[in-house]
Amino acid sequence: MRNNLGAKTAFILAVLLVFVFGIFGIPHGLGGDALKNALTDRIHLGLDLRGGTHLVLQVMADEAIASDADSDAARIQADLAQHGITGATVVRPDPKRGDQLRISNVPLDKGSDVRSIVDGPGYSSTYDMSSSADGSYLLTMKPSVVQAKEKAILAQSIETIRRRVDVLGVAEPQIQEYGLGKNQILIELPGIDDPGHVRDVLQSTARLEIHPVLGGPYSTEADAQQFALSSGKPDAEVLLWTGETGRPDQWYVLERASVVSGTDFKQARTGQDVNGRPDVEFFLTRDAGDKFYAYTSANISKAMAIVLDNKIREVATIQSGIRDTGNITGGFTKEQAEDLSLTLSTGSLPASIHYLEERTVGPSLGADSIRAGVRASIIGLVAVMIFMLIY
Repeated sequence: MRNNLGAKTAFILAVLLVFVFGIFGIPHGLGGDALKNALTDRIHLGLDLRGGTHLVLQVMADEAIASDADSDAARIQADLAQHGITGATVVRPDPKRGDQLRISNVPLDKGSDVRSIVDGPGYSSTYDMSSSADGSYLLTMKPSVVQAKEKAILAQSIETIRRRVDVLGVAEPQIQEYGLGKNQILIELPGIDDPGHVRDVLQSTARLEIHPVLGGPYSTEADAQQFALSSGKPDAEVLLWTGETGRPDQWYVLERASVVSGTDFKQARTGQDVNGRPDVEFFLTRDAGDKFYAYTSANISKAMAIVLDNKIREVATIQSGIRDTGNITGGFTKEQAEDLSLTLSTGSLPASIHYLEERTVGPSLGADSIRAGVRASIIGLVAVMIFMLIY
């Protein structure tokens, strides 16, 4: 009987040791601090217990839809020229709406050609077309297409933010669609040490684009706007170049449709320019590299602008064909270059994001809950052991 009791006791102790090992692992050192560190390393506390930052972000999906419409406008313009329809213009009639295009100045005898182009397989599945009394044609993106684009933009934004948070090393983050609003994201980041830095990395869209330059530089925005109006280019836009430290701001007139952008960039890394200042080297995908090489080879001695978050970072003259790599300079600090490299490497957000809510949650309530839980666990364990020994 005594041998049987000893075997049972040994089995109970072995089971307890296995569970203790599962909870604490192997502590590095002795004492209470070693046990506490071993416990915190193996159990990741959530926002309610550890404290951290609670964010609600609004994804500006209309911007990405407008960018797609601008690309479609450039394609339609090229198709019109290919079919001998000269003088026609394709623009977004309302800058605030990204789901409409208007084809204007179409010769009377070319209306059927325009309809055949728009009704073709490249556009008919995306746009509904209607004609106006003035001879223009209005293309409106189908509601189902807009809805599908918004869903894809939100999913891509969530995945991109998740990759950025993973690189920052935030443990057990919660990143998901926020059901209380349209195109909104809920983010909970437990135990972050530098919420300001995390916010900067998340908020940066890092929407890097390369645009053809039509004119500039101009010392004032009014001069640039005047040139844009007189250029005869309906897709011309005016953007600011902040320049380098100590140099005045300048304005350039660019083509709205970019040569490469967004997902065309596959990787980026920090480096130094010839003057030893931080810069960022980027790499394009294979298809984008081929497209970029064709453009640069056909536009030698012309200028192009590298645009980041709707601001010009660099204007360069094309000296020769460029295929799949380039550098971005322009007065970066080391931290700014590292953040830009991170955001480009983890993927460009398809649209900018706005902060709707930002709340910092303290760990004091969580600490009280942890203490109460540990106390209850110890009391329950001791009570069960006493009952077992008496039984």
